[in-house]
Amino acid sequence: MTNSSSIFSIAVIALAGCSTVPEEVELYNNTPATIAVKGCGADEVVDPGVAAAIPPLCRGPVQIEAGERSWRYKTLWRAWSNQSMLENGEKAAGGLYQLKLQLQPDGLIVVIPRGTDYPVDGNARQPRDFPIRPD
Repeated sequence: MTNSSSIFSIAVIALAGCSTVPEEVELYNNTPATIAVKGCGADEVVDPGVAAAIPPLCRGPVQIEAGERSWRYKTLWRAWSNQSMLENGEKAAGGLYQLKLQLQPDGLIVVIPRGTDYPVDGNARQPRDFPIRPD
């Protein structure tokens, strides 16, 4: 995890008190390229096979660049709505709900089932609101 990821994690924990469901979100890079996540605060650079924290309160458009490919998502908010967080997130010992997401090589963002670790088969059945497709 990069330094900015640590800062995001601290910010997420600090902001969690403002939400009805304390939350943190991780995005795992399941592409062969280093990705840049833009539009949720400071740009986040994530190497292949690495997960990074992203702000769950981000409501605006998100751009993910992976080598020569680029995907735009109008918003990722539905992924960490209270309902989705309760249904798909995993409650950690500290009381936070952690939602694990995975970016696939085709730009789809899938949710990682509870009790499962990265990476997962991107073709596995997904819950409501998933996979998230780029615009």
